[in-house]
Amino acid sequence: MGAISVQRKKNVSPKPKPVSSDFEKDHDSASASKEKIDKKKEKSKRKKSHKAGPSKDENGTPYNYIVILDAGSTGTRVYVYTYLDAGYMVKHELLSGGKAITGIEIAGNLPYVHQDSGYWSKKTRPGLSSFKKDIKKYGDSTEHLASRIGKKSLKKLLSRARKVVPKDQQYRTPIFLHATAGVRLLDASDQEALMSATCYYIKTHSNFYLPDCESHVRVIDGEEEGLYGWITLNYLLGKMRADEEKQVGFLEMGGASTQMCFEPQENEIAEHEKSLMGLRLGTVGVTEPEMKFKVYSHSFLGYGLRQMHLDYLKMLIGQNSVSGEEGSDEKSTIQIEDPCAPDGYRTKVELEGKKCKVVGSGNEEKCRELVYKAFAIKETTGEECSAEEQKEVSRCLVSENMPDFSFDYENFFGVSGYWDTISELLDLENEGKDPSKTEFQKYGKIYSYPEIEKEVSKVCSLNWKQLKDYRDEDEDELADLCFRSTYIVNLLHNGLGLRRDNSSDSFQVNDQINGVDFTWTLGRAVLYASDESVAQIQALKRDNKPESGYNRVGYYTSTNQSVFIRGSEPVGVALRPEYGFQGDSLLLEVVCVLLIFALMFLFLWKRIAVFKMVRTIVSWVRRHRSKKYVKLDENDTPFDVELQDLEDDEEGLAK
Repeated sequence: MGAISVQRKKNVSPKPKPVSSDFEKDHDSASASKEKIDKKKEKSKRKKSHKAGPSKDENGTPYNYIVILDAGSTGTRVYVYTYLDAGYMVKHELLSGGKAITGIEIAGNLPYVHQDSGYWSKKTRPGLSSFKKDIKKYGDSTEHLASRIGKKSLKKLLSRARKVVPKDQQYRTPIFLHATAGVRLLDASDQEALMSATCYYIKTHSNFYLPDCESHVRVIDGEEEGLYGWITLNYLLGKMRADEEKQVGFLEMGGASTQMCFEPQENEIAEHEKSLMGLRLGTVGVTEPEMKFKVYSHSFLGYGLRQMHLDYLKMLIGQNSVSGEEGSDEKSTIQIEDPCAPDGYRTKVELEGKKCKVVGSGNEEKCRELVYKAFAIKETTGEECSAEEQKEVSRCLVSENMPDFSFDYENFFGVSGYWDTISELLDLENEGKDPSKTEFQKYGKIYSYPEIEKEVSKVCSLNWKQLKDYRDEDEDELADLCFRSTYIVNLLHNGLGLRRDNSSDSFQVNDQINGVDFTWTLGRAVLYASDESVAQIQALKRDNKPESGYNRVGYYTSTNQSVFIRGSEPVGVALRPEYGFQGDSLLLEVVCVLLIFALMFLFLWKRIAVFKMVRTIVSWVRRHRSKKYVKLDENDTPFDVELQDLEDDEEGLAK
């Protein structure tokens, strides 16, 4: 196993010890207030010190930026990534000199896609799926629905992205929003309304490159999400190389679904060809993608932690609910006894329009039984799963279309909800702070069933007060820790077939991979960067002539293997503009405006000149005609005047 650096995202300080006097309480209160003020000042300093990323490196090579928004079930998070422009480096022959970043040569490797700091990402709540209720209200007006979504979710995310991406790079920085399981659970019409409004808001409130709503702002399916996560994992482990024999398997636990992606063994690939995705990747400097993979990727929709907990509570309503509380809501409130919640815990929830009061009973054995049942009765579980009898190991989620896999061979890594739950269960943060256990921060936590089982039993048997004393965590997370831990144990051993007596390092949980926070969006960015690099080199090799016969970076899904999806922009949509193109365009616009003004001036000047000439001619004609007429006396007649004019004309001719 490669070295894995693991670090908790949030800092949790130990609970303060009880004080023995009012003076000490006042002193602690004053100290706490001072500490809060100091933290605010420090936070303010950090905010002021944040600068936009660089436009070029020290050699003048432009950076490429990409903005990706992950619209999850509980919130939306923006990520900004950057990497050097491969086309520029090839065009200026910079790769031949062994150009490197962080000691790694660029040529022959995938683009170095990275973030400079944690400031390059930000999350807002709620998730896009929560705006479903606004669709009926604003559905006929994309503009109004967009305004609602923007105000509550996207505005702050776009603001953060604008602060990170340099101003002279924003016009050429592609932006993507990919919605996952939370939105996948909605009706197709609701999905379309949300995506249309979201794209409208991004286009009208940012200057980022968004040439095609259909590909840039969309609901991705579970296969794609799993593939992006698999790319991220193996990319950070340094396994995305043409000479690498095998990659590791990927498991991710989300709020509404759980993802699985792995590269099957050769004999399984041949047998399950129609169930696999095809992936092509290319390193910097090549004209054709040289890395090809066949992977199985699947999303188990409805098996995420949040969705499974909702299904579990709904099952409890029908099994052990007691209607009728004392008080004014006697008829409208349902009381639920929850064996997975600690004794002494109370909370109120709304399920399918019904108000419910959840009362914890802290029954470990009953909790295990009901969590397994809620898991086993789902329609998507296989025949091997019986809701009445729980086996030690079963593969409820494994279907006939799924290639056979082994935790020992694929060496799966569990991220997101797997890490969050197990790290809280085992208190891994405090373990990592222990100087005697520094190895923990270098390697992921190896999953050990005996260790997990022991801790689950303890957590599920403590009452609410004891549990809060035992673990210093957020109370909402602490209250359902027993459920989450029990469910993950069920999913691993009864859903995916992980042996309970497993003693190898075949499964481990991680929050960071080699010091980088895990997120599937990095895999999406790597895919874009790789395809962009290959496309740029292809354009240079064919002297910018129309492409013909070249392979590109991208993938096809198992559901539609005849359609190849490019890693960057789809067919017919241009790649990002070259760096500096906007400046040339602006200069051209200025020249055009000046030329128009010059033509207008010339036109007006000519009109004025013609007008003056006409006035001169008219004036001359009038003066000339006035000489022919004489002043009439009282006895003159018009006939006399006409004769006089003729006589004058004759005299003039004679002369």
